[in-house]
Amino acid sequence: MEKEIVIIVPGAKYIKSRAKFMQKLILLFYRLTRIYKPVYHNYSKEWQMKFNSDNRMVFWLHWSRGISFISKFFAKRRLLKLIKQYQNKRIKLVGISLGGEIILEVLQKIKNHSVKKVILVCSTNENKNIKLNSTKITNIFSEKDLFARFAIEILSPFHGGQKLYGKNVKNVLIPEMTHDEFCSDSKIKKGKYKGKSITEIVNSFLVD
Repeated sequence: MEKEIVIIVPGAKYIKSRAKFMQKLILLFYRLTRIYKPVYHNYSKEWQMKFNSDNRMVFWLHWSRGISFISKFFAKRRLLKLIKQYQNKRIKLVGISLGGEIILEVLQKIKNHSVKKVILVCSTNENKNIKLNSTKITNIFSEKDLFARFAIEILSPFHGGQKLYGKNVKNVLIPEMTHDEFCSDSKIKKGKYKGKSITEIVNSFLVD
């Protein structure tokens, strides 16, 4: 059986500063958006290991993970190159935070791509109306994720949104989950998926 390709696209790195005063301001901003434990380590490596299986080839997109236009530009170019490289295989994409927005921007600009499924986790969606007729999208988000909500309000206050709308879109609302808890693969505290980790939920949608 031919292996499917799973590409994880991580979001931007959490900011930190060597200057004590600046670091205090940064941490204050995180606390205001309910981020109490910023994930400074490369969590995408951990996600990669949790998705590995005999019928998959799993890897994560290496990019600078900055928030500038130029950083996003090179990330999108690299992702597009990978999609073309594996265009004859079954491709599935997992986007975390800004990584989700990078995926959506790339897919909405190319035709006849081979991406069968996209899983978005705490994505900073700058366009809530999705026009991808052949690709299934599962959008996992939480209203408690103030960081994603704040980012969307800043980047795209009129067209963006945590909830997506489109022909093949499935929205999955997770209660009581902050942005750092999504990234660090925390256990879900309430609701339908209580007791399961985020990667367990993502994995169930990957095989669905």
